[in-house]
Amino acid sequence: ALAWFDAAGVPTNVLRLLSAISGYWFVRPYHAEVRRWLEPALRAAPDAPAAVRVEALHVAAITTSFLGDGPAAVTHAEEGLALARELGDPLVLGRALYAVGLAWAFSDDLARAAVAYEEAVSVLRTAGVTLWEAMALAELGDTRLMTGEVSEAASLLDEALALHRRSEFPVRIAVTLGERAHAARMQGDQVLASRLFVESMTVAAEIGSERFLLGEVAGLAGVALALGQPERAARLLGAVEAAGKTSGVGRIAHAAHTARILAEARTRLPELVFVAAWEEGRQLLLADAVAEALAIAASAGEEPQPAHDASGFGLTPREHDVLRLLVQGHSDRQIGEALFIGARTVQTHVANLFAKLGVNTRAEAAAVAVRRGLV
Repeated sequence: ALAWFDAAGVPTNVLRLLSAISGYWFVRPYHAEVRRWLEPALRAAPDAPAAVRVEALHVAAITTSFLGDGPAAVTHAEEGLALARELGDPLVLGRALYAVGLAWAFSDDLARAAVAYEEAVSVLRTAGVTLWEAMALAELGDTRLMTGEVSEAASLLDEALALHRRSEFPVRIAVTLGERAHAARMQGDQVLASRLFVESMTVAAEIGSERFLLGEVAGLAGVALALGQPERAARLLGAVEAAGKTSGVGRIAHAAHTARILAEARTRLPELVFVAAWEEGRQLLLADAVAEALAIAASAGEEPQPAHDASGFGLTPREHDVLRLLVQGHSDRQIGEALFIGARTVQTHVANLFAKLGVNTRAEAAAVAVRRGLV
């Protein structure tokens, strides 16, 4: 359809279609392709209706941010903000301010990002648009975290996470869980950090987002550092870097935090040791890197759980197998293939696990499993 509109010389319809399914583009790893369609259409349709153009500029700002092109992201976001102020719609204005904040944050200008996010929170709260208010709150919190205001950041992120859970928006739940996990990590609570990273990984796997999954694996490398395991951290970071390049996701989630973890890992190891661990990680399959990250999370508690505590839930050996694969983010079909059982049988096992663990979702099951040492 995009090619047909382009060939027909209707760039405005290219902008409409790309904007209409922006939620898909933001999760899937097609940012470079979206940009190839979007920017020529923006140039070809300077007189498109403002309502159409402002939506397309929002997509352009987010897409180029994800691709790590800060200057382009700022240009698109600032143009979108100017149009949004003319339109006078509070939702459109709040979203435009959010995009400006994101563009400046991805350009490493945290002061400008914070100003934009603060105004976005105010506008969206007044407009009563809870979902977008929560998104702006979360990014403001993460900006505070990056500038060392950890306690305030944790409070903002807790508020945002509560709002996201209420709206049941998995993409933003995954992002905010990761941001709150970094706050816990920086506060020295590696148990909480691990639990939140694992829950975010589980949600990311359910929605099929490698960008978020890789971000949380990198976060658990930070936990490994805190646990005195710098070589393990370097190995995980090498795996994340390699998987990120092959997946097409662009800039992974929480990339600024990952950069800081990487810098710390380098200072904690002799250069030759770091390089060896990094290269070893680059050879890991993503599934193996995820498994190692989960093992780090499982070891984060002060004391390992005794084996008899794990069996206190009354899990059968088969349910243990299903739980292990569930925590790794596999779907019912994938679990069935791995264990040579049917999908309906897997669903029965999952339902039994929920009942025995006292949870209602796969993410909650994964969190309990890691916290109690069941995997």
